[in-house]
Amino acid sequence: MTLPTIVQREVNGCGPYAYRVTYAGDGEQDWEYLGRVDELPTSLFVEDVDGDCEEVA
Repeated sequence: MTLPTIVQREVNGCGPYAYRVTYAGDGEQDWEYLGRVDELPTSLFVEDVDGDCEEVA
């Protein structure tokens, strides 16, 4: 089982936007658009020891 990762990206200078990325095997990834980072509930994220955001399952 592969756990998803939340990735934040700017697109053409706009955003940042959040995507849920899951490894799909064979070097492939599935990207699911979640929305603008500032519009998502903070309960979706938790800060890990490195200061990066990770998804709360």
